[in-house]
Amino acid sequence: DSVMNYPWRSAIINYIKTADATGFKESVFSIEENYPRPAIDCLMNIISTHDTERIINAIGVDRKITRDEAKGYVLSADEWEKGIAGSAAAMFLLFSLPGTACIYYADEVGAEGFSDPYCRKGYPYGRENYHILNMVKELSSIVLEMLASLNSVNGKKDRLIEITADGKISGDEIDDFIYIQEELERISITVETLQL
Repeated sequence: DSVMNYPWRSAIINYIKTADATGFKESVFSIEENYPRPAIDCLMNIISTHDTERIINAIGVDRKITRDEAKGYVLSADEWEKGIAGSAAAMFLLFSLPGTACIYYADEVGAEGFSDPYCRKGYPYGRENYHILNMVKELSSIVLEMLASLNSVNGKKDRLIEITADGKISGDEIDDFIYIQEELERISITVETLQL
């Protein structure tokens, strides 16, 4: 079981719009301090949902839009550019936080829309933003590679303790030791790539 992590959604959007790093840090730490670790690890981290505005609108539009305006609103070129750049940054943060990155359909290609029902438009065939899509694919690969490496190393931790317990690595231990060392290096590179 899990919950949709609206507080971190707000923190991500506020950080991108205001560059308030202290506020972002406090919002993230507030959840980490008040939720048990198992709950944090399975939070559904979001930047858009079926009942919020799309991330591109949340970041690209600087003024409050009325419900009547939202119905036919078309982002200006400046709003679109600002929204796309902000969406890319939001995706990076989404994948960097503990928990599960949950992407509302078509956010990965820059879909537009204000709050429900305008966020529920169909997929924007022929108008996809491939910069964001490729970034999401790459972030997904990085996270999956890191998880696979962590799972692999976790299964070998007892072996690592056994190998290093006497302070020497014997001939029959060297292959396992090298394998574990390479997995740890992959994790280190992944963490460095994400700048965690």
